[in-house]
Amino acid sequence: MVPIIEEKLPIPGELIAKMKETQQNPRYHAEGNVYNHTLLVLEKFHAHAYEFDLTDEERTILYWACILHDTGKPEVTHLKNGRWVSTGHEEAGVPIARDILLQHPEISESQRERILDLVKWHFVPLRWGLKRVDLQEYQQLSTQTNLRLLGIFAYFDILGRLCERKPVVLAMIRHFNEYIVPTVLQES
Repeated sequence: MVPIIEEKLPIPGELIAKMKETQQNPRYHAEGNVYNHTLLVLEKFHAHAYEFDLTDEERTILYWACILHDTGKPEVTHLKNGRWVSTGHEEAGVPIARDILLQHPEISESQRERILDLVKWHFVPLRWGLKRVDLQEYQQLSTQTNLRLLGIFAYFDILGRLCERKPVVLAMIRHFNEYIVPTVLQES
C-alpha cells in the first residue's frame, strides 16, 4: 500500500530506511511498515486539517507530530509470540524527534516542546479510551500537554492506518475530542 502523497520527509535518510524496514502488526497496521503509516498520517493531515480551527503555529506543530510520532518504532519493534510489537515507542521517539527538530532552526523552542509532547503522549487517546480511564487522569495529563491538539493528532493517526474495527477506534477518538477535551477544558 503506497500513500497517495509521497512527500519527501524532512528527516535523515537513514531513519527513513529504518522506518521502511520496521514492520507493524497487520491487525492494527495493514498498510505495512512505519514509513507507509507515517505517509498516510501526513496525507490525512493535509486532507483534514482544514476541518479544525487551527492557527499557523498549531498546523506546524501537527505537521511535525505527523512526521515524528513513530520515529521510536525502529528502536523498539520486535516479534513477540509471532506478532510485531512496539511497546514504549512513544518514549523512544522523543530523543530522536528532539535531535531532528534541533536541526530545524525555524522551529521555536516552544513549538519543539509541544511537538515532543505529542510524540510522547500520542497513543493516550486510544490506549486510555480502551481502558476507560477516569476523567481525573485526563485532567492530570492536561497539565503536561495540549489535549485539544492531542485529540486532533489522534484523529489523523487513526485515519492514517488500515486496521480492524476502525469505526470503533474512530468512535473512541471522537469521544475523546467531543467529550473528554471539552470537559477537561471547562473544569480547568
